[in-house]
Amino acid sequence: MGCAADDLRCQLQNLAIYVLSLKTQQVSKIPGSDALVGARLSGDGRYIAAVTTRLDKVMLYDFHTQRWSGLVQGDGSITWSHDSKFVYLRLKQGTEPAKLVRVRVPDGTIEQVADLKDISLGGSWADWVSLLPDDSPLLMPKAPIKSIRSFETHNTHLRP
Repeated sequence: MGCAADDLRCQLQNLAIYVLSLKTQQVSKIPGSDALVGARLSGDGRYIAAVTTRLDKVMLYDFHTQRWSGLVQGDGSITWSHDSKFVYLRLKQGTEPAKLVRVRVPDGTIEQVADLKDISLGGSWADWVSLLPDDSPLLMPKAPIKSIRSFETHNTHLRP
């Protein structure tokens, strides 16, 4: 089905996740990936995490079972831990303040990493999160770094 150039709703609903085989040059759609965006492959290659276009749920695809399941309600930019056991994201659920969480894969247990209620993330990608080699979060605060004294994470204080 074609969409008008200015029909964003239609265009979002027609998105899906595709795999390009470098060996065969064939493109194939991952079954059930309709209306999912922001796909991120786990480091071990077993899972894909993606967000629904309604921005209300993070979904998890398991290549072993070839099935999708809901991982967590809410949305945010996804990044994988280096051991592929956790998905990290800036989680925003309804009117609650955003928080940095990690979600255990595949059971969806949520662990809060940092409370972001007093920290405004900025730039063009306000929910962007990445990880350093030791899985320490890398964030882009909106405020100049001098104005942030510290913020508490699970059992540690990060100080600029």
